[in-house]
Amino acid sequence: MRATRLIYKLRTGNKSYEERFRTLDLPTLKYRRLRSDMIETYKILSGKYDASVSPVIPLVTDTVTRSNTLKIGNRRTHYDTRKYFFCNRVTNIWNSLHYL
Repeated sequence: MRATRLIYKLRTGNKSYEERFRTLDLPTLKYRRLRSDMIETYKILSGKYDASVSPVIPLVTDTVTRSNTLKIGNRRTHYDTRKYFFCNRVTNIWNSLHYL
């Protein structure tokens, strides 16, 4: 928020944070988080990280898919705290991606 006020042209007007954000055409925090989650998932699945340090993401190998050969299996959770962990958070988004 403070960085958008440091730009001279935006400092002179009495604009709100949302208006300054749209004027600068910056991506939203939700989009940046989603993008970084997908990048990290790719790095984990392609073996860019050490296997002893990276989380275990279960792949589904018994299904026939047209779009994505690296489908991630859903894990069942009993509590909400586990539902929002990284491996569970990225599953549906990753499985909906289409590869060329």
